[in-house]
Amino acid sequence: MSLLFVVASVLAAPAAETDFRSYLDQAEFFLRKDWYDDAEEQLVFATEHPDGQHDPLAWYLLSTTRIALGDVTGARIAAGRAQTNARTIEQAEQASDLVQYLQTTYGELVLTGPEGTSARVDLVLTSMLFDAQAQETALVVRDVGRAKGLLPRTIGLPAGSWLVNDVPVDIVAGESLTMRVPDGGGPSGVVTAFDQSEIELGLGIAGWQGKTTEALFPAPQLTVAMSWPLGPIEFAVTATWQPQTYLRRDDQLEGSALGGGAGVRLGVPLSNAEPWIFRPALTYRMAWIPGMELSCLRQADAFSCSQGGPADLLLYGVGRAHVPGIELALARIERRRTFSVGFGLRASAERAFGVVPGGGLAQPLSDGTDVRYTTDPDDRRFTATGWSVSTLVLLAL
Repeated sequence: MSLLFVVASVLAAPAAETDFRSYLDQAEFFLRKDWYDDAEEQLVFATEHPDGQHDPLAWYLLSTTRIALGDVTGARIAAGRAQTNARTIEQAEQASDLVQYLQTTYGELVLTGPEGTSARVDLVLTSMLFDAQAQETALVVRDVGRAKGLLPRTIGLPAGSWLVNDVPVDIVAGESLTMRVPDGGGPSGVVTAFDQSEIELGLGIAGWQGKTTEALFPAPQLTVAMSWPLGPIEFAVTATWQPQTYLRRDDQLEGSALGGGAGVRLGVPLSNAEPWIFRPALTYRMAWIPGMELSCLRQADAFSCSQGGPADLLLYGVGRAHVPGIELALARIERRRTFSVGFGLRASAERAFGVVPGGGLAQPLSDGTDVRYTTDPDDRRFTATGWSVSTLVLLAL
């Protein structure tokens, strides 16, 4: 990158405004550290600033930074803006040289395939490169190709011979080559429904509302999910842990670590306002809900239990429920060359259709004595409304 950045100094213009110059100063600091992702972010801020939209230095630095990141298409756009906004003959010549360099050194590979699917390509250079910057770019674009992205996608490559997923192709400087990635993968390409996995962690608070769950307090909830795109739909497998605190009828506070569940989610990520992504979803899980109260009457050799009746003995068990629901999530995604990370918020509403324990042995007495109980089969069912609010951390691999 040294040759490209040396000439940047001659494009410098007088500072227009403190805020605008601060973006450039921060970017130049990041460039000295080779922190190109951070430098690009600051330069985008600079070129979006009213006083930076027509600054040739900002556009020139953005172009050279994008070359370092392997974004040849973005580099060409920025170089063209630097040329258009040049204020002196020297600036115009430097920007023109950069435009010419990009045109005569790089071509484009356009990957097409089923719309909404993601593709990851293995790029191997098989010819010699004599330009030092092109050699660096060839190394960077290998990571760009391995990073999965939605089709169609364009990857800028140094002109030469390449293997694209083991298929030999010739990239011609200044030209675009279109290549279809086969459905379902194969020797000449990789496109699969499960090609862009995402790990999701959520930490928040959840609760249940209903006649049979009125003794349950709102509780912390930890959620782990693994998701994959299925065209425009996102399929996820989810698991939750919700340790539950509840108040017995005798005013004793109890707790259980057995609350939680496992299920699936079908969502539709909407990314019209990237980097923000909004995802409505339908959910289903099998849930375990501690603290379900049973009122038990003593019989000859056991206790007969029901929900909410008179009691010689109170038991608190773990109910099981089918829980469909809806979920809304909003996250900001930061996309890097080989992965993406995001942070956001999620809210959900659910409806539980469950049963309380049917019977067995319990140990409710202070002396540790086991008692046998049975629950009226006609009084085992319950319903409850669930809710949750949590923060999200997303990692796309």
